Amino acid sequence: MMRRSFTVVLAAGVLLAVGCSTNNDGSKDTGSVEVKGTWDGNLPAEASLPMVVTGCPLEMPPAYSAAGTVKNGQAHGIVKGIAPGDWCLLTYVDMNPDDGLMPVSGTDVTVKLEPGAKSIPVTVQAAETTTVDVTFVAPGGDADGDADAGADAGEPGPDDVWVRVTIRCATCATTAPVVFYGYAGDTPGTIPDIFNKITKDIAFPLVFEARETGALSQGPYSEGHFIVAAYQDLDNQGMGPETGEPFSDYLAVDLVKGEWNLIDLTMKP
Repeated sequence: MMRRSFTVVLAAGVLLAVGCSTNNDGSKDTGSVEVKGTWDGNLPAEASLPMVVTGCPLEMPPAYSAAGTVKNGQAHGIVKGIAPGDWCLLTYVDMNPDDGLMPVSGTDVTVKLEPGAKSIPVTVQAAETTTVDVTFVAPGGDADGDADAGADAGEPGPDDVWVRVTIRCATCATTAPVVFYGYAGDTPGTIPDIFNKITKDIAFPLVFEARETGALSQGPYSEGHFIVAAYQDLDNQGMGPETGEPFSDYLAVDLVKGEWNLIDLTMKP
């Protein structure tokens, strides 16, 4: 069985306002991106503000990154030394840095994206700082990434695309999260179009239902052709299945409206 991994960057926000000021790192050849965010909820002391600047559309690996701070409902950070040009910014408030590098739906504080958007477009100019003002919204959905282990959601409506996934594993632990992910089409990419993370009630065979694609893409499932897979995140640190973590091969599926889409995967070390 061939190991198939992916690289995931951080969740995106939506651009609300952009302005420029003097670049505070003193460089005449590069610029900076400053993120300012507010939220009326409680931000724990250990929360952080990951910021990633990539080429567009979401070229990997990221070109620049930095971590900002959150205090008294305010999030702030600066990414310095960015070459002038058009870039894509991804950022969110990581409420618990120990739960992995990817945002967890229902736990981490993100900004609701426009349909199809996964990043904030920014233009960087030499010797200037581009300021991005965002308003964060309360986490939505379940803390397990919109995937409910053992849930019974009734029956999908005629326009609903819902999945019921069975993940089997003979040697897996019951104390580590399981990630179900996938891509539209037949080719793995960088940022998954589906990313459901199940963090509670882990037992095998693991059966869960999902109607939302998770915190990375933020939206309902859509009909069409996808490849999907699963892995168990043993250390909550990796971006995709790492050596020693159980994983499945990719499975090609055609998701349809109006009925449960049944998916069966088997993970092996």
